[in-house]
Amino acid sequence: RSCRRCRSRADPAAWRAWDGATFGASFVDPYLSGVSTVRHTCMPVGRTRLHWPVTSLIRHAPSGLFIALMMNAGRDGGVFYATSPNLIDWSAPARLLSGSGESAYTCGDPPPLAFPSLLDPASTDRNFMTVGDSALLFLTQFNVSDCKTSLERELVRWTVTIVPQR
Repeated sequence: RSCRRCRSRADPAAWRAWDGATFGASFVDPYLSGVSTVRHTCMPVGRTRLHWPVTSLIRHAPSGLFIALMMNAGRDGGVFYATSPNLIDWSAPARLLSGSGESAYTCGDPPPLAFPSLLDPASTDRNFMTVGDSALLFLTQFNVSDCKTSLERELVRWTVTIVPQR
């Protein structure tokens, strides 16, 4: 039995993208002439809530919520998180950890941070895409010498407890 909606995920023609309201945008070859891009353009998800590049996206298995981590690398920045029940509707970002990125570093500041990620070594998902109520927050910390950052970095981690708001 074949139908357009029954196509396999392995078939690129079956893939759909978020058009701002539904997963109705389809993909076409951008090199074909005369193709209108209006119906074939992806719209950003969470544009008003996910203010910085998402560096980690996982699902909290006990609650089913998705958790996105972001790094605001500015002087008053840090690691922020937002949650979503469906990957479309996102909570306002909340600060998890204060810090700044390498570009905002000033002599005397704590070492700059980058690339926050959540990982649960006990995850039953083979790609570690889920976490339980306890997870590890990993970050890259830039080492500073004579008030300058270098290519020398360290991987640092903290244990975090996840308690969804009711």
